[in-house]
Amino acid sequence: MRDQERVGARIATLRKARGLTQRQLAERASVSYSLLTKVESGATGATPALIGAVARALRVDVPRLTGQPYEESRGQAGRLRESVEAIRRSIDTYDLPPEGIVPRTYAMLATDVRRISDMGQSALFAQADRTIALWLGFAWWLASAGLPHLYASVF
Repeated sequence: MRDQERVGARIATLRKARGLTQRQLAERASVSYSLLTKVESGATGATPALIGAVARALRVDVPRLTGQPYEESRGQAGRLRESVEAIRRSIDTYDLPPEGIVPRTYAMLATDVRRISDMGQSALFAQADRTIALWLGFAWWLASAGLPHLYASVF
């Protein structure tokens, strides 16, 4: 198998592992569908520009597509690489919250609830309303800013 055919085969393998069709990958990589199909079939060699675009679209390093350094796909290493790919895909799609976000403790939440409850019982409704409004405004801002993980850690 020629080196260019191997690049096309690697592209096809990674594309299928990511659950993409040739059209979807061509669209994501901003390359023509016909060029991608020719490269995958080995009919045409892959240019460095195509390899770079496809690597970005598949979120892999260029050496992963070119096979540098040499990769052996048979045997235990090949089976291990295939199983790791499924795990890698899951990890890529998991949204971890940023470091340093500390969820509020139960004690902190209980103190705030008690304070607001006391305000209401003391007929300090205006003060309680302002506090609740601030909390709701902050919650709305977190949700609209696309930060649901912060919302969950605060409320």
